[in-house]
Amino acid sequence: MVADKVRVMGNKAACFAKLGRRDESVGIRRQIYAIYADALGFGHELAINAAHALALDLVNRSVVRGQPLTEAQTFLRETMPRAVRELGPHHTMTLKFQWVYAFTLHAGIGDHTLDDLLEAEAKYAEIEKVFARRFGRDHPESVALRGEFDDLKEKLAACRLRAQLASTQQCDDRSLS
Repeated sequence: MVADKVRVMGNKAACFAKLGRRDESVGIRRQIYAIYADALGFGHELAINAAHALALDLVNRSVVRGQPLTEAQTFLRETMPRAVRELGPHHTMTLKFQWVYAFTLHAGIGDHTLDDLLEAEAKYAEIEKVFARRFGRDHPESVALRGEFDDLKEKLAACRLRAQLASTQQCDDRSLS
């Protein structure tokens, strides 16, 4: 009975998201996550899946609004360690949590530090190895992951170049004094 109600709530959240009603979708995803976490504990597969769905909705809402992904990052920093503890570091759902987190470190609006980009790079590299081994390089998720990883590498190269140019400029400015 409760499972049917929650399933309907999930369908409503998905419909609201597709209609662009992101706040309503996020609100329902929060309710679903709370129901499963309270009733079954966070370690239950349904609670972990609900947390992942909520994280995705938080990311999508921020991206559509052109806002920083800080709310999704904060939620993922809270829930990801529990998922790793419950499922292990190489469980598919744990890797998907890490994938969303890596995305929040380099995508969207906001100032991304070199440390953020390097952390994202390390996460993507780890996830890519496991996905390639588990699913194969041509699996749609492996391909999507590689595409995001390539985007990150371009941002990281640009960030490094800016840092080099800035340090060169500082040296040039000092030599003129």
